[in-house]
Amino acid sequence: MRSGLKVMTTTETRKPFNDFVGKTRWALLLLAGLVVVTRLLPMPGLDGVVGYAPLHLLLETMAIVVAAMVFIHGWNSFRIKPDFRLLVLSAMFCGVAILDFMHMISVTGMPAFITPSGVEKGINYWLAARFFAATALFTLAVLPRRTPTTIDRYLVPAAVGLVLLLVNLWFLYLPDTVPATFIEGEGLTLAKILAEYVVVSIYALAGFLLWRRAIHNHKHETLMLAGAAFVMALSEIFFTFYTVAGDFYNLIGHVYKIIAYSYLFRAIVLFGINEPFREVEKLSGRIRATLDALPDMLFEMSADGTIHDYHSHAAAGELVAPPELFLGRNMREFLPDSAVAVLLKAMLQISTSGRATGLQYALMMPTGEHWFELSGARLVYPGSDERYIMVVRDVTERHMAELRTAKMLSLVAESADLDDEALARKAVDLAETLTYSKIGFLHMVNDDQQTIELLAWSTVTGEQYCNAEYNNHYPVDQAGIWADCIRLKQPVVINNYAEADNKKGLPDGHVKLTRFISLPIIEAGQAKLIIGVGNSNFDYTAQSVSTIQLIGNELYQIIQRRRAQRESERSQRILKAALDNLPIGVAINSVGDDVHFEYMNNNFPRFYRTTREALRDSSNFWEIVYEDVEQRKKMQARVISDFESGDPARMTWSNIPIPRAGQELRFITAQNVVVPEEGLSVSLVYDVTDTMRAESELRIAATAFASQEGIMITDANRHILRINDSLAKQSGFSQGEVQGQTPALFRSGRQSQEFYEAMWDSIARTDTWSGEVWNKRKNGEIYPQTLTITAVRNEAGEITNYVGDYVDITDLKHAEQEISKLSFFDSLTGLPNREKFFLQLTESVLLAFDSRRFGALLMIDLDNFKDVNDTLGHNTGDELLIRVAERLQRLLRPEDVAARYGGDEFVIILNVLDGDAGRAANLVQRISQTILATLDGTYNFAAGDCFVTCSIGATLFGSEGASSEELLKQADIALFKAKAGGRDRVEFFDPAWLAAISERAKWLTDLRLGINEHQFELYLQAQQDAHGQVFGAEALVRWNHPTRGLVSPPEFIPLAEETGLILPLGKEIMRMALEVLRRWYAMPDFRLLKLSINVSPQQFYEHRFAETLAGQIAELGLDARQVMLEFTESTLIDNVGQAQQIMALLSNLGVKFAIDDFGTGYSSLAYLSELPLHQLKIDQSFVRNMGERQKDRTIVRTIIDMAHTMDMQVLAEGVETQTQQETLLSQGCSLFQGYLISRPLPLVAFEGLVTERNGRAADAQPDPDIAT
Repeated sequence: MRSGLKVMTTTETRKPFNDFVGKTRWALLLLAGLVVVTRLLPMPGLDGVVGYAPLHLLLETMAIVVAAMVFIHGWNSFRIKPDFRLLVLSAMFCGVAILDFMHMISVTGMPAFITPSGVEKGINYWLAARFFAATALFTLAVLPRRTPTTIDRYLVPAAVGLVLLLVNLWFLYLPDTVPATFIEGEGLTLAKILAEYVVVSIYALAGFLLWRRAIHNHKHETLMLAGAAFVMALSEIFFTFYTVAGDFYNLIGHVYKIIAYSYLFRAIVLFGINEPFREVEKLSGRIRATLDALPDMLFEMSADGTIHDYHSHAAAGELVAPPELFLGRNMREFLPDSAVAVLLKAMLQISTSGRATGLQYALMMPTGEHWFELSGARLVYPGSDERYIMVVRDVTERHMAELRTAKMLSLVAESADLDDEALARKAVDLAETLTYSKIGFLHMVNDDQQTIELLAWSTVTGEQYCNAEYNNHYPVDQAGIWADCIRLKQPVVINNYAEADNKKGLPDGHVKLTRFISLPIIEAGQAKLIIGVGNSNFDYTAQSVSTIQLIGNELYQIIQRRRAQRESERSQRILKAALDNLPIGVAINSVGDDVHFEYMNNNFPRFYRTTREALRDSSNFWEIVYEDVEQRKKMQARVISDFESGDPARMTWSNIPIPRAGQELRFITAQNVVVPEEGLSVSLVYDVTDTMRAESELRIAATAFASQEGIMITDANRHILRINDSLAKQSGFSQGEVQGQTPALFRSGRQSQEFYEAMWDSIARTDTWSGEVWNKRKNGEIYPQTLTITAVRNEAGEITNYVGDYVDITDLKHAEQEISKLSFFDSLTGLPNREKFFLQLTESVLLAFDSRRFGALLMIDLDNFKDVNDTLGHNTGDELLIRVAERLQRLLRPEDVAARYGGDEFVIILNVLDGDAGRAANLVQRISQTILATLDGTYNFAAGDCFVTCSIGATLFGSEGASSEELLKQADIALFKAKAGGRDRVEFFDPAWLAAISERAKWLTDLRLGINEHQFELYLQAQQDAHGQVFGAEALVRWNHPTRGLVSPPEFIPLAEETGLILPLGKEIMRMALEVLRRWYAMPDFRLLKLSINVSPQQFYEHRFAETLAGQIAELGLDARQVMLEFTESTLIDNVGQAQQIMALLSNLGVKFAIDDFGTGYSSLAYLSELPLHQLKIDQSFVRNMGERQKDRTIVRTIIDMAHTMDMQVLAEGVETQTQQETLLSQGCSLFQGYLISRPLPLVAFEGLVTERNGRAADAQPDPDIAT
């Protein structure tokens, strides 16, 4: 590594080439020999020698050896210098060697090999070898140089081998097809001579092309290849002259061939060996030049840390140790532990990943601390232990720059939390640290440039080194040489203070100086700061100056920014105080669709009825100000229109409404001044609400005075100043007749003097009075008015006027009387209405309590009143109610009350019946029966006759002081019981009923909650065929009540049907059932099971029931054929047409349908034939009794026969005994459901039953229709 390799120059490169050109004179001599031989007769004495077989064998062996060496050297050189041309040449000369060998053993005198040896056989192999050699050289001449692929390395030798195989097969096994080349006694044939000249032509062309290339690229080996081609051409010419196989020409041809092969061999050696070494020399030279150009130091070390070699341009004094001290020694002997640790880490990284980069360590050098960056890689010597190449670069400057940057960033970041003195000290500490100094200072230079002011010592300086006292303002002319930086306006660097000129000495208490830097911060040609450090252990350098300059500049910029910021903040505080106290709103905001506020004073958000935070945090100004979308669009359109029609740089919008929900509407006027270059707008906003209100009030006052209401204005002494036209019309007095009079002119005398005194007393206290008065018109007519008097005060609070507002309410009084009548009496029957009834009932309850005599409340409801409306019309229904009301009024005593409670319900209050409850109850019973007798009967109307009955609920009151609401509730419960008991009857309230009603209400609440909270659970009852195979189940629901436990369907289904909850309950059951089918679909043994689901009429006829169910089946990925819907006969018979549509849609999907409880309702073959029914279920009542009653057996038999006739399945429900099952089987029913088969089971238990039972019945064949 320490010594360089010699780099050859162009002249040196050309010298061997020129030498070779000189040596090619032998080729000219060979050419001359050709001429001589062809012109002179051969020496007769040589024929015997030439024909001597051993000599021929020797010559051919030499040629074969040279050809083989060409192949071997070329093939081995290929690994050093891969070249496709070299690959082709080597492979083909391998073929040449083989063919020459075949030629050698094929000539006359050699043992026979497959075919007899002879001249012609030898010539054939000779020509083949020559064609191979000529083709090889020609290929080398024409092919461009390229790097072969892996495939080439195998493909080229394979191709050569294939050609050799074909040639041998031709010569050895088809010799008769080879053209004759030699005739004994005559010599060579024309074919042989022509072939030789073709070979000569190829050699000559290849030699010419190679010669041209050699002239162009000055390659020694290329020129040798050209010579080889030319000599081979000469060799072949000799082989065209001989007449006998062993004559003189043949000998000369062989000699020329060997000469040509020697040229070829030398070319291969140069090309494959010498040239790679020359390339290595060139590469070594380049590497040496590269290393010399790099500023890095390289060293080679072994794994144990021993240094073996190095390369560096640094002087010995710039190295960590002289080379003789570290070469051959371990790094631990001369490097600190920190550096050794980094080198070991690098070796570890190289061992694991192959390289190491970016590792840094520090060394203390004679010039101070230096930082180095280390990179490395593995170096492998064959037969040697593992070594490493380490590249070390001095990165001290970069490290210091990064350190300065980091420290400066830290200084800037911390500056916000430091005052000026602490910041200055922090900066000096930083300068001291980065320059390895022991003292540091900072002075401010005053504007006169004659005095300086101490800002800060460094922390270390102040605490340890310097006790000198300075005046606050220190004259520059008294300062020592460190102040030359002010005088010269440039840094002063003294590395040997003891020998420095112009020293003025140091103050008492000042630390002794050895070296220092003082540096001015210049702005506009004046020094602003002096920053300095001193007493470093190392000489200060330009880098030290640069570091201090950077710190000083940054510090000065921070100080200047602080001063500017303080001044700006002061100006902003003054401006903000001024703007915040302006009576207008001021804001600065961005221009565009999204408004962003940069400033707003206190009034601005207040005028817009919002907050500062809302405006600042949102970009959509319009949405904040205008919550209503229509108002927002209207205002935006107004602003856009004004911008398009006016000057966009200065706009004014007057009287803009600013709404806010629940607050007074206010108005503003806004002015906008746009500053285009800043992209900002200055907005000035004025609240004009009060001004607009004053203007509006004036307009309102003028309008109001001309309104339809009468208005009177008096002075403070109540003398009339003016009345409007409306009051003149009301009173009949003109303006002239009342002016100067007092309002007493209008009095009617109905109100007393005390009334008026109280009125004016109220006005004196509250400035207003409002009430009704009776006044007199000019014609003497007395009429009612509403009067509002308001006192008007001036700014001093003194009453200046009274304003009276008069409204004639004559018509209103008449209307009130009529309204009172309409409010408390039913307009149809004339009876008291509900409101009047409540008032009367309250009075009656109090009367009963006070008189200690019972009363009674009767609630009467007409039975089947709806049928009258539906059949005879509502007019007839109204006539019926009128007649019932008339009959009730004729029956009652004067002290009793009859009222219409609503619809077809009437209530009767029987007052003061008796003090004894029993007698009072008997009396109520007699009166109620009389009412029934009176109201029941036929009523004749124009639209037709109708028979009417009624039901009565009665309750007594008086002893316990029950409220009106409780009495109505009791009467209503009693009425409910009367209707439930058959109607056309009277029922008295029983307290036990209330508990039952309450219990029913609680059940209803729990039922609704249970549906919402999924408290219901499916129980499955197995359905089995005659083979014992479970083919399906009916989904039955159980209610898991949180407190009552498991509730069976009879306890909650009737309630659900009565209250309409059967619909949501049915949906919940359907949901659970489909979830079960989805579970079964994933279980192979359950995929064929059908699940029967009961559907109520409400659910079946619900809007889009079929579409919803189809969607659920598709969403869950179910097989619709597993779904069986069960209905009662009444569900389908009520609306066969609609049922057909619903069932058709679902049937197309594969859903099946069954009639439940068949035979218990109206059964009709007509509707059965019209609907896509699949199964009839025999009601369990028939099954239970068929063993005892012939009638039930007949019904069962009929149902079974009918189902079979209509191609439907029939399933018997309620099968509980073996006898019942056998009877049903004998009747033709093969599907069963009941306790004999299985009780209803939870899902998991049911699945276990199916697994067990269907396993036992595996050999049985299920109904084909069931399995589909």
